[in-house]
Amino acid sequence: MKTIDRIICLRLAAAAALVSAACEGTDPTVPLTEHTIAADHGFDVPRLFSGLDVAAATGTVSSVVVERHGVVVAAGHFLEVPHWGFHETWSGTATVTSWLAGVAVDRGYLEHLDVRLASLLPRWSGHFDGEKPDITSRHLLTMTSGVGRPSGGPDGFCTWMAQEAQVAWILDYPLLASPGTRYRFDDGAGHLLAAALRQASGTTLRELAADALFGPMGIPVMDWASDP
Repeated sequence: MKTIDRIICLRLAAAAALVSAACEGTDPTVPLTEHTIAADHGFDVPRLFSGLDVAAATGTVSSVVVERHGVVVAAGHFLEVPHWGFHETWSGTATVTSWLAGVAVDRGYLEHLDVRLASLLPRWSGHFDGEKPDITSRHLLTMTSGVGRPSGGPDGFCTWMAQEAQVAWILDYPLLASPGTRYRFDDGAGHLLAAALRQASGTTLRELAADALFGPMGIPVMDWASDP
């Protein structure tokens, strides 16, 4: 998913603010007015702006913008790229997908988060062997599905992206643990959840996100790629 970077960094901003809780307070060079606005909106100002310091120190984060109630309370643009440009959001898309799971429950597309994945993906019934039929949407959201697909490495990611049947390829990996018993970071979990939401809602995630999230928030969705 690609969108304007002023918005795509919201998840990162929240994460940076959490990470900064473990950091010593800093004295970032930001306008006093931003400090005042952030305080007026209930933020812990030292933690908030030290979170921006953490993001800047990574050397890979281009921008962070924190907005509350329609007011920008903190912002930082760190790399030599246009802050209005487009960026790959990568795992930020998984977070948006989790929001759409909430939308699906709210709209009745999903009865609840403990609906079994196998019932949502009947097209792939032949790939639900062993305990895989017990995987639920909640397991995918919490990355406790137990599926053993390689995660995090560029080789594994590129191999996955090259597959014509990406959902089946994920499901065909053996379980490393029973569903719900073990956390393991898995970017494939977001993809399985996306496929489930696509089937349950009868619309693409791009369309669902534009209607339920981005449209009301005034965010143009530039692109949301889908698998073959």
